[in-house]
Amino acid sequence: MQGEINSALDQLQSLCERLPSLMQPMVAFVRGMLDFLEGFTKAQIRKVYQIFGRLATCKEAKSSTFASELMIVIRKQLTNPHFQDIGVVGAVALLSYVTPEGHTSSKDMLGLLDSIFRIAKSNSGLQILLADEFSLTIERQTLTPELVNNVQDKIADDFEAYFLNEDLKEEDPRGWMGISGEGSVAIGIWPTLNSAKSHIVSLPASFRLLQICEGFQHQGSRLGIDALLAAKLFLYPKDREDISNLAHEDQEKMCSSLFYAIQWTRELLNAFGDQKEEDVRTKVAQRARDILELEAKLGKLMKQMGDPAASNFIPFGITDNDFKTCTDSASISSLKTAVKLAPKSASKSASKRPKKSSKGKLDKNHVPRLRKYYRTVSLKSLQILEYPLKELCNQENFDPGSTLDASVVRYMIEEM
Repeated sequence: MQGEINSALDQLQSLCERLPSLMQPMVAFVRGMLDFLEGFTKAQIRKVYQIFGRLATCKEAKSSTFASELMIVIRKQLTNPHFQDIGVVGAVALLSYVTPEGHTSSKDMLGLLDSIFRIAKSNSGLQILLADEFSLTIERQTLTPELVNNVQDKIADDFEAYFLNEDLKEEDPRGWMGISGEGSVAIGIWPTLNSAKSHIVSLPASFRLLQICEGFQHQGSRLGIDALLAAKLFLYPKDREDISNLAHEDQEKMCSSLFYAIQWTRELLNAFGDQKEEDVRTKVAQRARDILELEAKLGKLMKQMGDPAASNFIPFGITDNDFKTCTDSASISSLKTAVKLAPKSASKSASKRPKKSSKGKLDKNHVPRLRKYYRTVSLKSLQILEYPLKELCNQENFDPGSTLDASVVRYMIEEM
């Protein structure tokens, strides 16, 4: 059934794109799809609203009220918790059809933009969905520069408020993996887990949108935000390596902080992996090595948790609802979240299993199980495979800058 729906939507979209004037008399029938949106996937909903957007904003629709009707429908969806995800997808799709010479009101469109960002602030799933929808739209260059500028301002303000920390002193043991001489800014993963836990899950998606906006505005360059590439990670104190005697909640918090540190670092590869400046390449190579170090540290902590706690561990902030909003749209672009969660029944059955002794299980590596929760690396990030391989460099003239260890190359190949 899904195949037939997708084929029908593709054909309808093709007709609306090529022959919008001939499709105008059919708007009343096309509008009927609004009654079936609940049964559609996110990708299908996006396509439906792209069809609506084309019919509502083309010059042949200047005398039509369809655009105004769409705005009303979307605003109603955004105010209804049951339909908010549909409203977000629809709003971004409609905004992608706004043009400077179009007949839609710029004031109305900016008002819609304000509404979706305001509503998404209270829901981490909507934050991820909104960021990913805009990332995809801007990457396809279907959003006007004015709207991209507004999106960038909003996401930059939110990112700074939730995730940036400039109070971490140089000698503070909670500052991890800063690049020497590159400023005092830190990514506040630990503070966010303590004070705004629901927001931590949106860190990777928010940064991806921020860096895509930056690239759009500056012809692919991200030098305007390269301070984030060198930023420290604000985590728990580095010297705290034994967690076996801590409360279970504290153990999970420390493991979660490392998980999101890995997520953040992977997004740095997405943002800067295609940049050509030598100093940027050197930092990217360092961040690629940092991923492996962070995974090793996470693995050590999870071993200390013991089974079944380590086997049942899921990072803070991750729920089925948060990720179901993203997985559908992810399948059509490398810019999207690709997460396949195990069924709820699996986690329940795991919790009902008899508790096994942790003896003989301490060498088990639990990190690969968590990789299904990672966001995907983009094709651009794979350009770091062009970097020289450390093991093949001339040892006499060896400059460790933008070179990769074989273990990093293996990691990136596995991501492919």
